[in-house]
Amino acid sequence: MKLNPRVFRKITTQPFETQTLGSRTVEFHAMNDSLFFDTYGKRGRFAVWTAEQNTYRVLIETSYYEAMKDFYQENINTIWIDFLERVTQKNKRINLMFIIPLMVTYLLAAIISSLYFPNEVFTVLLGILVIVFISNIFQNRLIRKTVQDENIATQNLIRQTMGESKFNKLVEAQEAHYKAFFQVPEDTVEPQEDKALVAETPEENEKEIK
Repeated sequence: MKLNPRVFRKITTQPFETQTLGSRTVEFHAMNDSLFFDTYGKRGRFAVWTAEQNTYRVLIETSYYEAMKDFYQENINTIWIDFLERVTQKNKRINLMFIIPLMVTYLLAAIISSLYFPNEVFTVLLGILVIVFISNIFQNRLIRKTVQDENIATQNLIRQTMGESKFNKLVEAQEAHYKAFFQVPEDTVEPQEDKALVAETPEENEKEIK
């Protein structure tokens, strides 16, 4: 599995903690002195998951790690990595489900139009591009829904594993760390009715995995 490969390769510091989870290895690296602190930490992304095959490197802001240490215990990391790998595989299947038929359709349309409708090639190809654009919209919606559903299920599993009280305390610790880091006044953060830990998903990382 590959996740944020560019960041993974540029993490060269020694990990301050290493976990062995079966065939997987999870390394925790301090974000504070890294090249990515300005890119992630100062923008409120205090933990970035990266991976290469079975090695996971978590670039994490140190005070955030101290506040959220219970969220990065081995049993919770196993649940989270299972989620990352599951979502990555589902996303690949969805992409193939859309890409292969579109490529075949595009090639067939190009061949048929050039052989039988040479004067309409541009119009046919333009029509195919419109179909591709619409297909991409549905593809992205399906991926977002898949990630969202898996994320909710994973958060619920983590909540059950930790227990409601401990989970909610971590939510409060996360909010407190954010306010302290950015010096946000206490009354500017509204209480959450349905509490959930904020964690990055593969979908968010693709735009540049907790």
